[in-house]
Amino acid sequence: MKQISILCFLFLFGLGAFSQNEKLDESVLECHYKLVMQKDTVRKSDLVEDDMVLRVGRTTSQFFSRYTFYHDSLWADPEGIKIAQDLSLEALMSPDPSRVFGARTTKDYLYKNYPEGKMTIYAKDFIHVNFFYEENYIPQEWIVRDSTKQILGYDCKKAECEFRGRHWITWFAVDIPIKNGPWKLNGLPGLILEAYDSKMDYHYTATRIDEKPVSPVILYKFEDNQEMKTERKIYNYTLQKFMTGAPAEELELIQEALKKGIPLKYVQRSPRRLLYDFLERDHLTP
Repeated sequence: MKQISILCFLFLFGLGAFSQNEKLDESVLECHYKLVMQKDTVRKSDLVEDDMVLRVGRTTSQFFSRYTFYHDSLWADPEGIKIAQDLSLEALMSPDPSRVFGARTTKDYLYKNYPEGKMTIYAKDFIHVNFFYEENYIPQEWIVRDSTKQILGYDCKKAECEFRGRHWITWFAVDIPIKNGPWKLNGLPGLILEAYDSKMDYHYTATRIDEKPVSPVILYKFEDNQEMKTERKIYNYTLQKFMTGAPAEELELIQEALKKGIPLKYVQRSPRRLLYDFLERDHLTP
């Protein structure tokens, strides 16, 4: 019964049952990807899996982790809080890493062509602040190769590009004329069904395609926390410094939030070597 009630709750939330959500577009396709990510990109010893969702509308799309959505949506509603508390306790008491409740690889919600011509990324790695930033929505500079293979029964062609410090290899379905794909990848003449970088730190593989999705493209607003606009490189640089244990006074973004009067619960980590390599590797300086 608990599982059924959770599914019903998420169904209602996905349709925008709460007033803070904003419907952006009718969806025309939903593609699920299995993401395999190296949490330790130095020693290559800690693989983590996630279930990512690409929901494509007529003009906009959204990309997020199903596990992150599951966590956020339960905590956002009074009727879901008890379920969230129970699942958190079960995960804490279980030695099975697959029972983790919450984000596995990312907390981000990514919106393409929102606003028009832009991508907007909502990132929640700092407690009680909803940081977001915009960047231009432009395709990568792809080189299409002659190689082909099948994924989910679709004939796919190979394409490669250099993007923000990584060499990406992708396979796109020639019979699905949607210029979209996982994460920020886009612009090929077909839906990207597989994508991985040359180091195999990140590997997306399509597992299911739904051509009649139930949920529209929704701008999710899970909490009433204040929002703060920033820039991509500044955010990634701050997050990297935070993960290595930098104190709050050394983080420009955190200090800016405090000056704006935004309540921020910053818990400094102990100094550590960062073994995790970001998707984008061009943020070493803000």
